[in-house]
Amino acid sequence: MLNRFTRTYTFRPVFRNFSTSFISLNAHRPPPLDNIMPIRRANETQEQKLKRLIYKSRKRGILEMDIILSGFAAEYLNKLSKEDLEKYDTLLDELDWNVYRWITDDSADASKVTNTPNGQEAVGTGGGVDVPEHWKNENIIKMLKEYVNRGKGLKVPEIYEY
Repeated sequence: MLNRFTRTYTFRPVFRNFSTSFISLNAHRPPPLDNIMPIRRANETQEQKLKRLIYKSRKRGILEMDIILSGFAAEYLNKLSKEDLEKYDTLLDELDWNVYRWITDDSADASKVTNTPNGQEAVGTGGGVDVPEHWKNENIIKMLKEYVNRGKGLKVPEIYEY
């Protein structure tokens, strides 16, 4: 009775020559996505643009940028000129860690001693990151630096605060 349920299995390899098949699979892989340009919206109304920028300010890759940019957007977005609004839109396409360092890191300075939440002293910010030439003299970077230095961006604003 047991023989009726017993089966014999044979091993059949999927690829006869694994190394050749593996190389051919990788050959059909799409190129990396790091060179994709952001979509520019030419026919976007001012209201649509503000809503999109609010969303992009609130939903970043890192929490620090969520907090800083959403507070900045709540306070300044309706007051920015068209040129500064365009620059802000372009800035939101930059990598989060880069923007974070550009607007918060003034280089390590021994005179800047702050206490961390666990009571340890932190000196400066650890290095200094140069702002690229195409952002150095932009008003939007200066406004963000001033906003961060005021220390007002401590919470993500409620959606009705925009």
